[in-house]
Amino acid sequence: MRIKISITQKHFVYFLLLSLLSIIIVGWYSFYISKNAIIKRTFDQLTSVRVEKSKNLFAFFHERDSEVLFLSNYIENEFKKSNTSNILNVIESKNGIVESFLNKKVYFNKVIIIFNNNVYEIDNKSVSEYELSSYDKKNRFAKIMTTLDKSENADSLIYDDDYTVENGSISFIIAKRFALPDKKELQLYFQISSNYINSIMSTEGDMSGLGKTGETYIVGGDYLLRTSSRFKENSIKNIEVKTIASMRAMVNESSTKIIKDYRSVEVLSSFAPLHLKNLKWAVIAEIDKKEALVAVYNLRNSIVILCLVLSLFIFGFVYLGSLKITNPVKQLSEAANKISEGEFNVIIENKSNDEIGELINSFNNMARVLFVQSEQLNKEQLLRISYVLDAQEKERQRLSRDLHDGLGQMLLAAKLKLEQMASSDFEKAQKHLNGALEIMKETVNEIRTISNDLMPSVLSNFGLGEGIKRLCKDFEKDSGIAFNFDCTNLDKIDIPEKSQLYIFRIVQELMNNILKHSQAKNASLRFTFDGNFLTIQVNDDGIGFDTSNIDFGNGINNIMERTELLYGRIKVSSKPSQGTEVLINIPVKYGKN
Repeated sequence: MRIKISITQKHFVYFLLLSLLSIIIVGWYSFYISKNAIIKRTFDQLTSVRVEKSKNLFAFFHERDSEVLFLSNYIENEFKKSNTSNILNVIESKNGIVESFLNKKVYFNKVIIIFNNNVYEIDNKSVSEYELSSYDKKNRFAKIMTTLDKSENADSLIYDDDYTVENGSISFIIAKRFALPDKKELQLYFQISSNYINSIMSTEGDMSGLGKTGETYIVGGDYLLRTSSRFKENSIKNIEVKTIASMRAMVNESSTKIIKDYRSVEVLSSFAPLHLKNLKWAVIAEIDKKEALVAVYNLRNSIVILCLVLSLFIFGFVYLGSLKITNPVKQLSEAANKISEGEFNVIIENKSNDEIGELINSFNNMARVLFVQSEQLNKEQLLRISYVLDAQEKERQRLSRDLHDGLGQMLLAAKLKLEQMASSDFEKAQKHLNGALEIMKETVNEIRTISNDLMPSVLSNFGLGEGIKRLCKDFEKDSGIAFNFDCTNLDKIDIPEKSQLYIFRIVQELMNNILKHSQAKNASLRFTFDGNFLTIQVNDDGIGFDTSNIDFGNGINNIMERTELLYGRIKVSSKPSQGTEVLINIPVKYGKN
């Protein structure tokens, strides 16, 4: 069962939805613009912080490289001047300059010198000597030298792989070597704790504005962290950061993007490669998306509250407006119901000057016209009844005339022939009998003609198709007009018997018109069916006529009336000296016998 919804309810719902949709679209657009603006500003801020951290890193390592160069040159010069092979004499000369260097340069926590397969480990307090084989069991220094040999910068390099110290803090190694007399080589390794790198990359307590979840960090070529995580302890060289940011930075791409970080948390990320001598690092600055967009989410909540408040006002306004618009429509509906019940003298009082008022005026005019037309229809109905009675009376008169003038005279002649047989000899009686028989044959034919005029027997006996064929053949034989007809498959169309009779009479009337008026030499009749409509097409090459000036007689009027009874349409096309075409479309149901 369909739920009835009044036009007031529909109007109210449509306007309410439209208003709410407008508010939602404006709110969403404001939210979208604000969100994009904040995201862009955050990306700019992250990029600014990342660039600043990168500059600080470059400056830090440049200063350390200068200090390493200073100490390396000193040791090399002392070797050459002292012409000694005892490295300790050089190290401890001038009141232990190496230890003094370490005391002044707080960034270095240890210097390691490899000379003649011995290792000298120097901190700011003492010098320790080891054999290389026992000190470097994992061949770390051999790896560093191999890396230095492969480096484009053969002077020195920074090494950060596979070298850790206590408390989980890695040490970055600045390696340098130089040749001595007698083809000897001196290798220097300056060890820097990652704590100093962490202090450069840290965002806690600085003015970067990265909030509670913002951080900047370094990822190495092995995708492991080189600086401490703000969220996880012991993260250096223990946490893999194989994110979109780190992978793109490793292929020398600098960009910004919303991604998931190493915690699988959605963040705003600014990333770029960082090339320090031989190192391949990625510098990444990130902040949680949730924190970065907190202002946008607050704006969203404000928009939602504003939408709810506005919705209440719109609700009342739309409801009152709907009533004002739909009340006249209800009056129209009630008046239309009265008209449908046959009460045509309905007039609605009009109080509006808008489109509704125009609709009421149109309705009142329609009601007046319907009232006048109903009166005319009643008169026409009486006239039609009168026409039907007159037609029946004329048909009775015609039938009476045919019976009197035709059959009556024939039967009277046959009676006279038979009476003459009584007073005639055998031969004359035989002639009178034969004459009476001929008259009886003609009488039988006349009876068949009258019967066919009343109800063609061929329709009930053989169907519409065969009846049309016989009608066409008789027409061609009697009229002398070359007649081409096509009624193939006509009997396969399921047409009610009453409709068959109407169609037969229509064709019969069309042929009579051709015979009486067209002066044609050729004519054609064609039936076509497209599954819904039966089309009757009749053409002749007669004298034609001007359809704009012709007054159709009883014949064509009979055709039109029968076509209307069949719910069909008729179109007559003709021009003087160009023949005539009649097209009739009749809706029927298709079905095979």
